[in-house]
Amino acid sequence: DVKFCFDLLDKGYYNVVRADAVLYHHESLSRGSDVLDKAKYERLVNEHRRLYTAYPDLQGKDPFYNPNLTMRRGDCTVEGELEKKDWLRKEELEKIDLSMFSNIINKSVKFSIDDMVVTNRHIIIGGWCIVKNSKHNNRDKTLLYLVGKEKVYCYDTEKLYRENMNELTGVEGKINLSNFRVYINSFAIPNGEYKIFLKKSGKMCDTGRVVEKMGEI
Repeated sequence: DVKFCFDLLDKGYYNVVRADAVLYHHESLSRGSDVLDKAKYERLVNEHRRLYTAYPDLQGKDPFYNPNLTMRRGDCTVEGELEKKDWLRKEELEKIDLSMFSNIINKSVKFSIDDMVVTNRHIIIGGWCIVKNSKHNNRDKTLLYLVGKEKVYCYDTEKLYRENMNELTGVEGKINLSNFRVYINSFAIPNGEYKIFLKKSGKMCDTGRVVEKMGEI
């Protein structure tokens, strides 16, 4: 779909927005998520590289997108408004020992990583995290750690509302604000693989997921 739009632009055509049309798009429903399977993710990365080899002038750019709006999400947020949601807790990083992330198993924490997007500009990770038998799941924020071979990066996350969380998780209680999303500046961390850990209400858990930052994507 992206290449199709690039081809149109290259030939002098333009897309026309029809605000009266109602469409439903279920991302990758037929083939599954590209970020949850290593082979599919590698294919996605290769497709990105092929696309921008053919259209290098459009990499990281949109000639029709208002330059005052952020490129890190799709809701027309004004650039700069996300800075408070994308800050590194440096005071905590200096005290972190990498060994504390070894063999962490915490059965009191239930979680899911539902979304993961990696580009040369940003990393977006979303999901939910719940501490079983806690009365503060809606109140407490989730912290997200990216654990590399030499350094650990810790991020605050944004709390999001989601309906029917009790049915989704099998956990009773007030947990509709247990969803999270974090926007990470890709330029702020070096290339490499990072294990994803979550921490909520003082409870740490290893998600078993890895995000790979590979530079220009």
